[in-house]
Amino acid sequence: MFIWIAVVVVFGALAWFFIAGGRPVIYRSVPLSDLRPFVASLPAQMAPGGFLIAEREAGPGFLQLALRDYGHMQCTLEFGLPEVDWSAQRFANVLESLRAGKFEPAVEQGRGAVSRFLRVVIAGPEAHVVVRAHDLLALVARELGWDAGSTFRVRFSGSIVPGRSLGRLRARGA
Repeated sequence: MFIWIAVVVVFGALAWFFIAGGRPVIYRSVPLSDLRPFVASLPAQMAPGGFLIAEREAGPGFLQLALRDYGHMQCTLEFGLPEVDWSAQRFANVLESLRAGKFEPAVEQGRGAVSRFLRVVIAGPEAHVVVRAHDLLALVARELGWDAGSTFRVRFSGSIVPGRSLGRLRARGA
């Protein structure tokens, strides 16, 4: 009898792992001010091409960052903002505020429902990139008219690099 219970438990755990383990983890009700650890997790754990999306819970809109490159203690993150119904009215304000904030935004022609697409690339030492990217997200959210109390559903997508966090700690002498 004990063996059958153990078999059911093992198969149940495996089924849960394959069904629930394949879905991305979504962090809910994350305040704008608490996005920094998530921004830091992007270069700390993800392979190039991985990205973070913070979807606003109180209405339409999102903030997104992608990891373009990762080297020894340096990285490149890219922010993107589509000009669509929820961002169109304030798109020009976002662009000007990014320039005033010493970011280097580039605007490209969009496709489909996206009339234009704004990109900002931030590169350098990882710690600097994380701080600048978090500041950029706060600036863009403010320019989009989202208040400091806005909350987000945060999720990651892409490949995780096993052991990168441990390697980073060793490189720092920890």
